[in-house]
Order: sequence, then C-alpha cells, then structure tokens
Amino acid sequence: MSAFELDLDPKSSAGADSIDLVNRRVLAALRTRLRERKITQKELAAKLGIDKSTISRLLRGNQNITARTLGELFWALDFAYDISLLDLDVQHANTLPDSNSSRNTFSASGISNSVGYTTPGTDYRVEA
Repeated sequence: MSAFELDLDPKSSAGADSIDLVNRRVLAALRTRLRERKITQKELAAKLGIDKSTISRLLRGNQNITARTLGELFWALDFAYDISLLDLDVQHANTLPDSNSSRNTFSASGISNSVGYTTPGTDYRVEA
C-alpha cells in the first residue's frame, strides 16, 4: 500500500495515466534503443541540436515531453511509430472492449505518414 492516495477527478486521472504510459513505455523504448545502438546522450543531443542535460531530463521523465519532441527523438533514433486511439462507449470507459464489440478507431502512423479514421464497415485514410 502506498504512503498516500490521491483522489483525482476523471480528467486528471486520464492525464496522469497518459504521462505514466509515456514514461513507462515510450521512454523505456528510447533508452533501450540508445543502449542497443551504443549512442550516448551527448551524441543524441548533438544530432538534435539541444543540450545533453535536456536529453537526460527527457529520458528520466523529469521534463514534459511534447508530441513534437517525441517525433524528433523517434527521427533521431530511426524509430517509426504507430498510435491507435480507441473510442470506447462512455458506459464502458473503465474497461477494454471485447474482441467482438464494435468501436471507432483513429490511427496515425509515422511509417507511411497516413492518418485514418475507421468506423465499423468503413475505412477512411489520408496518405501524406
């Protein structure tokens, strides 16, 4: 049990969950890529034209990271990305839909620079 509990409203809770997701998954993948390719924070900073201390803060999760900064980090480390957002029914917002449920999906991919919005039975895509 934690030493304290926060009582967050749904909006604040969603924001905190998003920050946690970025810190745990995306930043972990970036740190792994640096290790695998033997790229130093100093080298990454030089490629991006920013201070090494900024890279250090970003990779520790001690600085807010914007979508633009993520895109630049992905570019610098030769990462493609794919982001999917699920439009869940309001009544089921706290549970994941089962595989048979219909739902709307928005996806954006850095691989093909495509953006699409899908509803059951239709698929609209825009290629850049």
